[in-house]
Amino acid sequence: MGTKDELLRSKLHEFSDEFKRWGWRKAHWYLTKDVSVINRKKIQRLWREEGLKVPYKSKKKCRRGKGDVKLKAMKMDHVWAADFQTDQTSDGRQLNFLMLSTNRRKRTFCNMLTGQ
Repeated sequence: MGTKDELLRSKLHEFSDEFKRWGWRKAHWYLTKDVSVINRKKIQRLWREEGLKVPYKSKKKCRRGKGDVKLKAMKMDHVWAADFQTDQTSDGRQLNFLMLSTNRRKRTFCNMLTGQ
């Protein structure tokens, strides 16, 4: 019985090296494709005895503090924003618009660009 357990233990180690994010349930499913019948509880016990574990997913680091600080305009016309928009007329011609705006003056300039 020990030799069969040793064979299963080595297969479990190979499995956990190849598929790091899979646990004992997937290992049981994977091993039953090769061997006709393996007890689920036995695989779970061997997995636990060998100390095999699925590594935790690392969480994204959250930003602490102020994060993105918005810069304020120091003088008139210091910050500009651009927006490009397209539209189509009923006869199929394409219209292109370039919207330029300033933050301080709250003005918007619209340039109509010609399209081919």
